[in-house]
Amino acid sequence: MNAPARPVSVSDMLDATYARFKRSALKCLPLMMPAVLAVQAADIYWLLAGHHGAKPLDPRDTPYYVLTVLGVLLFVWLTGAVVLRMQALGTKRARSVAEDLRESRRLWPALFATTMLAGALVMLGLLALVLPGIWLSVCLTPLYPVVVLERATPVAALRRCITLVRPMWVKVLAALVFALFVVFVCLLTLGVVLALLLGFFGATNTPSGNAIVTTVMLLAATLSQLFFLALALEIHSSASASA
Repeated sequence: MNAPARPVSVSDMLDATYARFKRSALKCLPLMMPAVLAVQAADIYWLLAGHHGAKPLDPRDTPYYVLTVLGVLLFVWLTGAVVLRMQALGTKRARSVAEDLRESRRLWPALFATTMLAGALVMLGLLALVLPGIWLSVCLTPLYPVVVLERATPVAALRRCITLVRPMWVKVLAALVFALFVVFVCLLTLGVVLALLLGFFGATNTPSGNAIVTTVMLLAATLSQLFFLALALEIHSSASASA
């Protein structure tokens, strides 16, 4: 008779997440960076057009909204491919980037619909009593792995996420809080070091200095996104094994 599996701890999830991230970050970077750039394209356009300090709900022009929609569509497609690639690297299965992109394209309608539905439900939860939105946000952490790896439909994916995460909700929350704290500290440290270096070389607020800051921040945002995707995959794996 097999002994029952040891419950997964927060440190186990974080250790496995870091191992997955370290194994796949460089190989997933060419897919993830365009995805991050796509969702920022509208704001970059807005700044280049000479608009500064606009509030989130202020009206924008047509190109801004077109870039926003295209950015979300591209982000969903490329993120699905990244999830497939991370999973393949974890199981040491040989796959090409083209295969990941083709498969993610087939899954794109379900990914997009699930993303929109999940976002709407979380927003309603936050507007209602805040706590339901937070609870649901934590439950939906493995959303992309569920859709991509289990081929779940939008409603089934939401139910599956809640079923998986609910028994270990506190652990998932703790892992997310710790990961957010680590990422925040790393980004803050990076920002301070970058500001000191630019100041030392007299490149603050210069075109070359701004280009360096933009490039470094884009890379940092990409790596952060990859880390949280690795965490989502690990939560999905741990919850599925203990379900």
